[in-house]
Amino acid sequence: MLKKSCFTLLFIIFLSGGLSAKAAGKFTDAVTGLSFKIPEGWQQAKKQYPPFFYSDPDSKIQDFMILEKYFRDVPVEEAYEKYWEQYKKSYVDIKVLEHKEIELKDRKAILIYFSYQKEKKIKAGEIKKKEEVTPEESVKEESGKPKKMFLLFIKTGSIVNILEFFNLVMTGEDAGKLLEELAGTIKFETAPKVLHSLFSAKENDIEELIEKKEYIKALEAFEKILQESSRDPQLLMHKAVLNACLDKEEEAVKFIKEAFAEGYFDLSFVVEKEEFQGLIKKGLLTEFLKNKNELIKKGRKVLMARTKKELASYYEINIPETNVILFTDIRDNAKIKILKESMVTAAKFAKEDLGIKTSEFPIIWIMSESRDVNKALIGTLLGTSSGFEGVFVPAFGIFFSDTYTGYGTFVHEYMHALHSGDQAMVLQDHPRWLTEMLSTTYESLRWNYVSEKIEVKYKSSRLESLKEMFTEGKHVGLEKIITKEKGWNKDVDIEIFYATVRYLGIYLYSENLLGDFYKEYKKSYKNDKSGLKAFEKVTGKKISEFEKEWEKWLPTLVGKE
Repeated sequence: MLKKSCFTLLFIIFLSGGLSAKAAGKFTDAVTGLSFKIPEGWQQAKKQYPPFFYSDPDSKIQDFMILEKYFRDVPVEEAYEKYWEQYKKSYVDIKVLEHKEIELKDRKAILIYFSYQKEKKIKAGEIKKKEEVTPEESVKEESGKPKKMFLLFIKTGSIVNILEFFNLVMTGEDAGKLLEELAGTIKFETAPKVLHSLFSAKENDIEELIEKKEYIKALEAFEKILQESSRDPQLLMHKAVLNACLDKEEEAVKFIKEAFAEGYFDLSFVVEKEEFQGLIKKGLLTEFLKNKNELIKKGRKVLMARTKKELASYYEINIPETNVILFTDIRDNAKIKILKESMVTAAKFAKEDLGIKTSEFPIIWIMSESRDVNKALIGTLLGTSSGFEGVFVPAFGIFFSDTYTGYGTFVHEYMHALHSGDQAMVLQDHPRWLTEMLSTTYESLRWNYVSEKIEVKYKSSRLESLKEMFTEGKHVGLEKIITKEKGWNKDVDIEIFYATVRYLGIYLYSENLLGDFYKEYKKSYKNDKSGLKAFEKVTGKKISEFEKEWEKWLPTLVGKE
């Protein structure tokens, strides 16, 4: 998944005083080993991801650079094409001024210099207040002149590095010289941190080929990938899907069993996958479903052994109240205590509010003390890690989280794991809006000093997104949110999607209806997988009527915690 550059967010942080800096000198990327000399007079922002560098700290407007990563093992040309498509969607009047291939220490690199007039109209959820307009945007508004930017693509191992250079002050000629000097200092060193490999990064490519029905290409790709990752459970499951598409039913069943034998965990995927419905109707999966618990149990042991071997330098911490096993290199006992408490908190909310029990099988949580490692692990799954604080992988029953996010994110990802296990118990596969609603409802918490317990906090940054959306008349409508879609609705901005589902959940929670809704949804699942009917039943209102009242209810949260 590609995302637009995060310069807007970083500048807002800088203006609010949150962007402290490291002294200029040499920079070495923790997971790729790519190093270069930070330009004279420039500084690196502390604790920012992706790595962020900026010029004169005393000036209101700075030139700046961001080091992005594309976590896919593809040639730099392919990475450039994917990123360029994204840039063309993000900027108005974008034009390539210079495009050339260069050699850096015997490695091919691509340098792009382009101009653009302005960013395209901001989507709902990305609207900023006047006082939050960035210096870069101010320049656009004042001058109206085309802006210019450099992109440098260079590969290290299986990761493509993209250095984005926004020259807001420098002339193009001076910026080009500075970037040329920087490129001359680039070295490829041994990475200070190890990027652990638990699964293949090629899974997304295979899935895309199958979705496009390019089955021959998918088969050819499998021949190469399975030689390197023959025990990857998700790849084996994709091979099962491919065989089902090719009407090779016995082969499909064989690979389903092999996937679970190697640790595949998402039973809901199998029972609800359209390509497998023929196998189920013909009874070809009857034996598998009958013995599912034993198969999952054995596969869990296999995956756990692989995880222990790969993460041999990590501590293995059991959290028995939750059946979570944390693998971490964090040595601070106080931090470990907080991590444990976050899991217990999530399990308590799930059981008391939703009737969801702790998983029968162990859930794996991996978190390094190094933010670079955590972001790289997330990036391996999503293509890029910018903007993602954590991710739960149902196929493996593993979740990852970023060190700098905090308690709420840990709870959010574990709620996904608990919900996934509950779906498997009832052989259901719930839509995206519902899975995210249950997790986001509990992601913002507070301590009640009177009752001495943790409570759901109603206000969060997501409320601001909704307020801005309504102010600008950008509301997408709940009919586009409450659907049976398992993936993302491309017509709905992700930030608005998350904000909307959280405050649907907060509404139900505040009215003591969240548990009733979830129970009713599972009960009526076969008749309505979207959850719309269950939602209307527990609220007692048609969705159009509810939406009007919900919009009036949201402002009442402003004064609440």
